[in-house]
Amino acid sequence: SVHLAASLNEFDNDEVLQETRQRINLSDASYAGKTAFDIEVVNALGLDPNDPEVIARLALPPDERPVSFDEAVAMGDIAWNAEKLTYTRQHFQGEGSKSWNSKIIKDRIFTLQAGGKSRFGDRFNLDYKVYTSDADKDWTDQGISMGTTATSTFSGIGEGNVPYFIEEGEKLGDPFYYRFNGPPNSYGGVNDNELQSTDERSGAEANLEVKYSFGELNWTTKIGAAFDVRDKSYRRFFQGYGDIEIGGGSNLLRLSDLGFKESEEFLKDYGDFDPGPQFDTEKARAFIADQGDNITLIATRGSVTSTVSNAILQDYDATEDISAGYLMQTLDWKGYTFIAGLRFEQTDNTFTNNVINTYIETPAPGGGTRETYISPGFWKVVIDNGFEDELFSTETSERSYDNLLPALHVIKRFDEDLILRGSYTQTIARPTFTDLIPREIIGVSGLDFAPSVRLANFDLMPQESENFDLGGDYYFKKVGVIGVNFFYKNLTGPVYTESRIINPSDPLAMELNAKYSSDPSVNNIEW
Repeated sequence: SVHLAASLNEFDNDEVLQETRQRINLSDASYAGKTAFDIEVVNALGLDPNDPEVIARLALPPDERPVSFDEAVAMGDIAWNAEKLTYTRQHFQGEGSKSWNSKIIKDRIFTLQAGGKSRFGDRFNLDYKVYTSDADKDWTDQGISMGTTATSTFSGIGEGNVPYFIEEGEKLGDPFYYRFNGPPNSYGGVNDNELQSTDERSGAEANLEVKYSFGELNWTTKIGAAFDVRDKSYRRFFQGYGDIEIGGGSNLLRLSDLGFKESEEFLKDYGDFDPGPQFDTEKARAFIADQGDNITLIATRGSVTSTVSNAILQDYDATEDISAGYLMQTLDWKGYTFIAGLRFEQTDNTFTNNVINTYIETPAPGGGTRETYISPGFWKVVIDNGFEDELFSTETSERSYDNLLPALHVIKRFDEDLILRGSYTQTIARPTFTDLIPREIIGVSGLDFAPSVRLANFDLMPQESENFDLGGDYYFKKVGVIGVNFFYKNLTGPVYTESRIINPSDPLAMELNAKYSSDPSVNNIEW
């Protein structure tokens, strides 16, 4: 018999997230109500300005005629809450911000498998298959953020103990006041990021089974081989912009210029907090795709540093080729089944990744060259001056290892109702590509390296496991089955992350976080 199977799965996701925020500085918060008794308080409380007591009180110096607690409650400056006893109306200084983020994800997975089974006489059975799969992922992440200049707002508890929010100047609701501009007083930014991942896999497998008998002993011998080839590529293309240049005018882009729309209707069902104007998604995407001849987006030092650490250093190409063969012997004898097997696997890995050279060759003032230390704050300068090839380079690493995995199973059938089983096996669990690729992902803070470096460990070997299992099943003819199982696993070389401080006496020492194995014989990573 021959079989052929194919499948194609595609997943498309398009989502947009918009946020409106107001950042406030608590150090600038102040009591927003009246503190001195004056004519505005008189009118707010509905008092008679000609009342002799009111006239006498107004004649006092301001610091001698404070507003009482009951008067503040009556005016709404302090709203009474039976649970919290009181809540004071406050005034805040802050800034408003809006952000628009669009994620478009396209996943495609294609698989094809063909195989068959053949029988030769009464003793020989052959099964075989070949397969291939191709998984592609394209992920686009675009964003625009804008901010306002300083805002002035009031908040408190109103009628019915309902919170309220009042802004002076109406900046938060006016698209004209939301803007993107660069240093020195930067507001907002633009990012246009893309991730591409491909994972190709193909292989073949064949198994031959032979059955024969010697007296009361019934034997089954199986031999087989398998080959699996995997190629994976991971790319990040990040572009971040922290500045903008507009010909013939001020170098700032306003939400009113970009294009906006009013809040969605459903947002108005969530209280009195109106998020105000929103980005128009189609216009935002069109702007990122093409700014026209009059506008230039500019990558600042910070955005270049982010691109290097979050994109360039995380790209890689990886291959993993596995060749395997096995021999399995089965014996049936007087209600016992014995299964013994031995499997051999060989694994070959190749990794190619980007590295950053913190020291590069540059021209020396008196001629020749010299080694110059390049901190993250100057990566943009190096790139802009044509030294990108000196700053970045690629490395390729290769390795190969093999494993011999025995297995033994014993099954005893006492009758149709009771079966006992016991087994001993050895298995492995390979590290992931990201655990292995010999690269350094450097934390960056400001103009220098942050005190953190994340390392992979190219010398990590698979986790090995010895497994002992014992169990039994009892079948009830009319009720069902009850089973009891016990197991014990002895793990060698589980992978974990360990942190260490280099030169602990140095207050600026870096902290290294590395993938590590509990088996010391496979840890050659240098700290």
